[in-house]
Amino acid sequence: MSFLRKKKHGSNGHGARQGSGEFVLDDEHQVVLNSRGLVPVVLQDIISDEVLHLGYMDRWALNSTLEEKTVYYYRRSSGRLEKFGEKKG
Repeated sequence: MSFLRKKKHGSNGHGARQGSGEFVLDDEHQVVLNSRGLVPVVLQDIISDEVLHLGYMDRWALNSTLEEKTVYYYRRSSGRLEKFGEKKG
């Protein structure tokens, strides 16, 4: 199953709502969210291919990641956003 697809005509900039289950990335692509508004993500080292994290992103995490150029993910157990690599206090 693919979570990334070509965008339908008439959508605007990243983060804009095309429908309840879509997140627009750019002029060409959008992320398809599941019924809970989440998309599974795999963070992988670009050189070693080591998997660093398996998790989920919601619309807020996707938008924050794109704007800040830092990876955020949605913590389902606590229902909150967390920055990847941030130590819990």
